[in-house]
Amino acid sequence: MILPSGATEWIVPKYGDLILLPEMEGSIQVGVFSQNLVNLPLTGKTIFNHIEKNTMQEFHIIFSQKGLKYESQNQQKIAIDEVCINMEANESSTPFEFSTKSLKGSLFGVGESKDTQNKLCFAIKKGINGETSGAIYDNKKIKMMKSYS
Repeated sequence: MILPSGATEWIVPKYGDLILLPEMEGSIQVGVFSQNLVNLPLTGKTIFNHIEKNTMQEFHIIFSQKGLKYESQNQQKIAIDEVCINMEANESSTPFEFSTKSLKGSLFGVGESKDTQNKLCFAIKKGINGETSGAIYDNKKIKMMKSYS
């Protein structure tokens, strides 16, 4: 959400709307800006330091910087006081054994949960080009994973 300067009501932006930071010459999409804040290591560390184990909790990130502006796809630039990101987070863990192996220049990670009631297995491969792929077996389903560097 976006709070315009001097306003009391928040604006709910669209993913493609823009945030203009005073130190940047250009702009950044609201969705990308929000995701960058959420992905900061300090954000995750702070959330996981305050979350209760095995619960779903709501968190808010408030970002404020002098000179911050917002531009929707249909309006001109307006000064804003704050950007607020609402999110839900949960923490749960399953103890597992994990090992890494190397085969023909590729690094593999494999693991299996110790809990016989909640069986979880995974295999992950990191390719030479930095791409990661693998599979997770959980709740009697196989889920394929793929990421790009």
